[in-house]
Amino acid sequence: MAGLKDLLENRQCFKMVCAANNFDAAAVENLVRLYYAAGCRFFDVSADAGVLSAAKKAAPDAHFCVSIAAEGDPHCRPAEFDKVLPPLIEIGVDCLELHAATTSDIEHRWTWLRANFDGMLSLCVSRSKLSDAQMLVRVRACNPDIIQADGVAMSGKVDDYAATLQAVATAQTLQEQRAYLILSGGTNTKTAELAHLCGVKANGVAVGSFARGIKTVEEAKWLIGENLKFLTAQSVTADI
Repeated sequence: MAGLKDLLENRQCFKMVCAANNFDAAAVENLVRLYYAAGCRFFDVSADAGVLSAAKKAAPDAHFCVSIAAEGDPHCRPAEFDKVLPPLIEIGVDCLELHAATTSDIEHRWTWLRANFDGMLSLCVSRSKLSDAQMLVRVRACNPDIIQADGVAMSGKVDDYAATLQAVATAQTLQEQRAYLILSGGTNTKTAELAHLCGVKANGVAVGSFARGIKTVEEAKWLIGENLKFLTAQSVTADI
């Protein structure tokens, strides 16, 4: 199976976001099993050993990202990295993602991640509390492997361009940085298409609430396929 870096390089990266605050191991296992059957090979789960183990059981050869938060980020409660993350790293993860949509200082958390994890590091930023200039300063200071450009969280029931507009606009601000670029926040079947129309060179799409509302493998395949066909249409790759 292709490695995570290969998925990003080839613009075949669809990330199923099980939710950073979802600690229901059985529910996550069912989500992962559904999307694995539909062709997804990259999953984002909460910082919980039981959840990660259940997810890996449903998709033993997939890639997994664990989301953790900086102080003040709305996605999940900040964790004590030195207590929570080592067991997860031992179980096996390909990527750790720091959600940093906050004006709080993140240097000590990012330094810990760099020192204690040799996999890919992702930094999730948004305009919710940061200006474009502040986002760029943060990204350049951290120099992540992946930038997740976060738009506006939606209900998951809206499948139009407006819902995903902020994700694409945020990505447009960040696309010249030396990192793989993933779109998130309000993402749906229109996300990669809108990015393509706007000339945004994304390497992947992460879908959360919209994806979690899907109940059949056929619908999940449709969601994945609609995004991958426009991601692969981009001819210019990120300069890593």
